[in-house]
Amino acid sequence: MLNRTLLVPLTAAALLLAAPQLAQAQTTTTGAVGIGTTTPDPSAVLELRSTSRGLLLPRLTAAQRQAIAGPPPGLLVYQTDGTQRGVWAFEPGTGGWTYLLPGAVDHLGNHTATTNLGLNGNYLSYFASTVSGLRVADNGQVGIGLGSFRPAQPLTVQADATGTLLGLNTAAGAGRYSFSLTYGGLNLSETGGATGRLFVQDGGRVGIGTTSPAGGLHVDAPESPSTSALGVLLSGGRSGNPGLELRGEGKTPYLDFAETSGVDYSTRLISEGGTLTVRTNGASATALAVDGGLRLNGGSPAAGRFLQALDATGRAGWAPIAGPPGPTGPAGATGATGPAAPAGPARPGPPARPAPRARRARRGRRACPAPTAPGPATTWATTPPPRP
Repeated sequence: MLNRTLLVPLTAAALLLAAPQLAQAQTTTTGAVGIGTTTPDPSAVLELRSTSRGLLLPRLTAAQRQAIAGPPPGLLVYQTDGTQRGVWAFEPGTGGWTYLLPGAVDHLGNHTATTNLGLNGNYLSYFASTVSGLRVADNGQVGIGLGSFRPAQPLTVQADATGTLLGLNTAAGAGRYSFSLTYGGLNLSETGGATGRLFVQDGGRVGIGTTSPAGGLHVDAPESPSTSALGVLLSGGRSGNPGLELRGEGKTPYLDFAETSGVDYSTRLISEGGTLTVRTNGASATALAVDGGLRLNGGSPAAGRFLQALDATGRAGWAPIAGPPGPTGPAGATGATGPAAPAGPARPGPPARPAPRARRARRGRRACPAPTAPGPATTWATTPPPRP
């Protein structure tokens, strides 16, 4: 009886002593617990309120934190040693323990990082839901606009839907030039203007002023009346001379001029064995016409000489020009009569001819041939031959 009598007052005294502490923790009908408040927020399981005190998390060293067996997701501890002192949270989906609050604030709230920023395989994009933007690989290679592709070079840029790769703006922010993958190559163009200012076609052809180069280097610039705005201008600068060199090791360098489309050349300037030859694409065409003076050095050039073919190979040399024959001069005076020539030796005369009578007598005595067979006597008449 005495024990019961003493128990009631003792219980009442204990409750009175514990009343101030019980008043600090309140549980509402929603199950929310409040410490320092009688009206904890219904969306919170536990709400702490104080104007002079805080929440002290379990304080562990790095070794103790890593030795926690089977930490549940969301477990919070405060690490007290190492270079990353501060709050750590465990989240299996992000690789385990995550450093939340370093000793020096590093959440970029003041736009200044005090340690490396790891994207953990994610993109740096305008919208978090955009699967694109800036991507940095683990080897330091950077990709822009690659989507899910990994950058393959130190800097890889993927063109947008229009083929544009890179835009260059003025200091005022206005678009000036752009690089794009259009017309089957790399195209440098004025923003919103002409294309093909400089164009590199797939395969290696280069065009200046054209996106359809027809050769290794194709310059398409209309001729201008200005002396400083021609299609192609070679200038040696302040020092040196401008030069155009056609070099071919074991080849025959040449320069073609084509006046119409669809022809190989109209006129060809070709170097063969050290000789510069001008060829035309037509049998009746003029190979070389000079409008103005022409100067040829070598040989013996001089006034009054001309180029004369030396042989059938086309070699020529300087030869004097022969003038036309002059007029016939006046007849000279008759010379004096010379001395008489001495008499020549006497010539022997013809032999003396016999008298006509003697000649006829000799002819009359000419014997006649004897007959070959006996026959009747024949009387031979002697007839003298006519007189010569």
